[in-house]
Amino acid sequence: LLVIKTVIKTHFSNKGETKMNIYSRIIDNIRHSNSSLSSFKNCKYGYKLNYLDKVKPTDSNFFGQYGSFTHKCFEKYFSGELDTYDLVEYFTENYRSRITYDPPAYHPDMAMKYFQEGRDFFKNFSFDKYKYDILINEGDLKLKINNNMVTGRPDLVLREKESSDVILFDYKTSKPFRMRNGKETVDKKRLGSYFRQMFIYTYIFKKTQDIKIDKISLWFTRPHRIETIEWKQEKQDKAINWVLDTIEEIKQETEFPYNNSNRFFCDNLCGVRRHCKYRQLNEPNPIKHLL
Repeated sequence: LLVIKTVIKTHFSNKGETKMNIYSRIIDNIRHSNSSLSSFKNCKYGYKLNYLDKVKPTDSNFFGQYGSFTHKCFEKYFSGELDTYDLVEYFTENYRSRITYDPPAYHPDMAMKYFQEGRDFFKNFSFDKYKYDILINEGDLKLKINNNMVTGRPDLVLREKESSDVILFDYKTSKPFRMRNGKETVDKKRLGSYFRQMFIYTYIFKKTQDIKIDKISLWFTRPHRIETIEWKQEKQDKAINWVLDTIEEIKQETEFPYNNSNRFFCDNLCGVRRHCKYRQLNEPNPIKHLL
């Protein structure tokens, strides 16, 4: 009996080790990005489903499609395919075909609000691009950092002709700035994560293309606002350390626990929400009776 127990224990131990070895090989060959690493930080189980188990299909969402469509409008403008006065027409005529997901139901006017804000932004769009040399318009980056492949997709890099400053732009359709009781509040955590992603890009640019970024600008569209900071070595170092530390966490993880504490994310934003066996553990929507 003792021998049988030992054999059974060894069998299951080897089975578990085999599964982790499979994950280890996948992780060793995976292309890490700010998005994938942030996904791991947010929900390890969701990360496993998406990047290790590679479940299909995955889902987009209203906000993701809206952001992608806004990016496409910018891309067409900076490529010369659309001029300033073409943008609002292009946005209006293509909106319904590009935005196929409905927004969350808790705000019945959300779809119209987003459409109007986007239309107003491009109707009043003004940018003198002839003051700049366009270095990158929707690019691709990749670099091995400590034998880990890290990738990125920068939106726009311009060189100002007068000052020769090189500026990395990132388009944002979110709202980290809000007015409450007449005072502006800032979601510093979200804003910090946006800039961290850009410092990852500045590192890869320098290493792969010898482009030294002087400034980073987040270009918000709802409403129009550009937040610009100077490039700082210490912030870039901190961003790269975050990348390497997070990759090491992934390599050491064996349980991949779920995190369903954010009902809104689980139900509306998670790309593997239809495959998640823990999503049903969420409590009923606390504002459902108000809809």
